[in-house]
Amino acid sequence: MKRQTLVLAFAVLFPVVAVGLGAESAPAPDGWTTAAPRDEIRPQFAFDPQGGPRGTGCFIIRADRREGLDGCWKKTFAIQGGRCYRFESFYQAKEVPVPRRSIVVKINWRNSQGRSVPLDEQPGTSYLRGATAMAETEFPTPKGTNAAGWTELCDTYRAPSKATQAVVELHLQWAAGGEVRWTDVSFAEAVPPAPRKVRLAAVHFRPKGGKTPMDNCRMYEPLLAEAARQKADLAVLGEVVTSVGLSQKVQEIAEPIPGPTTEYFGQLAKKHNLHIVVSLDERDGHLIYNAAVLLDPDGRPTGERQRYWV
Repeated sequence: MKRQTLVLAFAVLFPVVAVGLGAESAPAPDGWTTAAPRDEIRPQFAFDPQGGPRGTGCFIIRADRREGLDGCWKKTFAIQGGRCYRFESFYQAKEVPVPRRSIVVKINWRNSQGRSVPLDEQPGTSYLRGATAMAETEFPTPKGTNAAGWTELCDTYRAPSKATQAVVELHLQWAAGGEVRWTDVSFAEAVPPAPRKVRLAAVHFRPKGGKTPMDNCRMYEPLLAEAARQKADLAVLGEVVTSVGLSQKVQEIAEPIPGPTTEYFGQLAKKHNLHIVVSLDERDGHLIYNAAVLLDPDGRPTGERQRYWV
């Protein structure tokens, strides 16, 4: 997490100049710039003023065939802390194998000096006594794709009371040869949504006696059934449930992406109408990740998949 913070803090801003994109080289709308963690992993950017299904313009990001490129379109919006704001957009992708991983919107709350702001409701814990919890990045979620291949991505948020700015970033990351087009992007004050109660369950359990990763997974089934009986909306499982207590090495049990553990807990999420967060080891070629996967009540992985190299 510290590495990510440093990358954002030292992101390099560039004027909007299209390179090798032909006619798609018009100036971007006021306030929009481009950014990349480093110039050497910067993708290509362009703005097409007639792009999109309604001809309202498209923000374009294209990656060449190198691995690991990362960049975004970026704009800072003035806001009033404590009020609700709605982000809306549509995107269309080409050659992006896993859109939920590579096509991401980030909204960061900032004060007038461009610094992070604290949460309005501070967590009360003994081990963090005296610490200040800061507002985290928001990640709007996809809502569906229409017949023309445009995916809606939107959500409504309440701004922290000390925030005066919202920094919106439209990303394409880690998709060699991929392209994304963003259109109809808006960020505006909205009517506050009706309040609702959400029940959270933390499954405090350490599997014992299993011989395989799936043995460990099955031990969680009665606990998830109990969480559903108590009407939990989201259940968070323990750390790397597929390897706890087993003699195998991580590289021996790391799964494909997605693999049997994701499928198994997806079935349980659908069965019990739960969101489930499960931690496991995954393999992508020669790389192994300690991953956390969020499964929705339809049994599908959703949101941003958090990963750390092993």
